[in-house]
Amino acid sequence: MRGIPSGARLRPVLALACVSALAALSPCPAGSLPTYNVVKSIPLKSQFATRSDWIITAYQAQSSANSDSIGDDPAKLCFSRASDKRQDCTKITSGITNDPGFTYNYQTVKRLDIVPLKPSLQAVFFHAEFSAGGSGTADQFSLWTYDRKSDSFWPTLMFTTNESGGMKVISNGPLAGYVITADAAWQIDKGEFHFSAHHYNITVYRLSGQFYLKVLNYLTTRKYGGDDVAPDIAIACEMPRIPALLKAVGQ
Repeated sequence: MRGIPSGARLRPVLALACVSALAALSPCPAGSLPTYNVVKSIPLKSQFATRSDWIITAYQAQSSANSDSIGDDPAKLCFSRASDKRQDCTKITSGITNDPGFTYNYQTVKRLDIVPLKPSLQAVFFHAEFSAGGSGTADQFSLWTYDRKSDSFWPTLMFTTNESGGMKVISNGPLAGYVITADAAWQIDKGEFHFSAHHYNITVYRLSGQFYLKVLNYLTTRKYGGDDVAPDIAIACEMPRIPALLKAVGQ
């Protein structure tokens, strides 16, 4: 997959990307393949000074019943090179720990961009959304960095949130190289509903070599919310606490 050396060990958070990439190459019965449309494509050579002419493309499947609607097929993120005329694709899916047979297919491409991680380092940022047709959704975010030695892109960080979740990449200042995520903790037993204010699970990742490490996780003491900007507000309001909490755990 994208030139990843044989025998290399990936952290568990990245395993889904590898499984999905292998699934993307599996043979399917004739007539069962969905039609995929290009959502966005970015040449990467000038951005990352890659050895090869890498291009990244985000694809979204169209519904067989209605060409303007989204079906159940997952979006795809594909790396390609003109030199070998093939694509290495990752289908955007995830599973549930207590139900190995269930798979979320993230159908909608929300964003594909290049973002800075540090003043001297950048990454491909990808965001896709799952919807079952109701008001509830889920999101998958991933960051991909370039390894010049293997001339390949690695999934540096990948995580999922519910629709009341979000993330922030910090590229400068004392926390440069950190990623902070916020995911709503729904407390149904306490009368919370979809658009209620929620406590948030805050998770902090620190870039270490090629991958991010989870270094901090806690539940906020106050509630934020009930709207689409709640995750951003939660992260912004918790930012003053995070340096001290990181120091307390030796980071």
